[in-house]
Amino acid sequence: MKIVCYGDSNTYGFDPRRGGAVRLPSNCRWPGILNGMPEFKVINEGQNGRCIPHLKWEFYQFGQMLAENDGLDVLTIMLGSNDLVVIYKATAETVCGRMRELFEEKNVPQLGKLIKEGKRVILMAPPVMDIDESMLAKRIGRFSGELRREYRLLAEDLGIEFLDVNEWNPKMSFDGVHIAPEGHAVIANKLREYLLA
Repeated sequence: MKIVCYGDSNTYGFDPRRGGAVRLPSNCRWPGILNGMPEFKVINEGQNGRCIPHLKWEFYQFGQMLAENDGLDVLTIMLGSNDLVVIYKATAETVCGRMRELFEEKNVPQLGKLIKEGKRVILMAPPVMDIDESMLAKRIGRFSGELRREYRLLAEDLGIEFLDVNEWNPKMSFDGVHIAPEGHAVIANKLREYLLA
């Protein structure tokens, strides 16, 4: 089963304990753990700081990535955390609206083609952020929790699959934003069970 995992630093496998652009070893980040299982071939398309594509050139890049990974069986998309941070006065609805635009066929026809072909497209709600006690952090944390509901409704509307990684209680790193190695292992194993069910 060929899987493409598209996301931000929590797909890339950023390690906040070491800073910079240092990532966890492949066998410690959830796409890499999946790739080590005999049932899967996994391409990790995570990138630190990535927001949901919303500009013309970003749609193009996303479409090109899909075209280059022709023959995939599963596409997972786990994004939205960075959007809550960088969009001025963002809400869960704002971010979900941006995700809906990504699925509009005029923006990324390759994505619409995948869905029409019956490929498995899985929208994943990212981990709820628990940063600190500042007003802004509390607001971001609240909306990251609400994003779960918005994404579930969007997936139903689009006719695609939905997963909420928060239901698996993955352990988070000290920063409350990035998934700890133990959490990556949980996500990989739960996703394996889901994909093979």
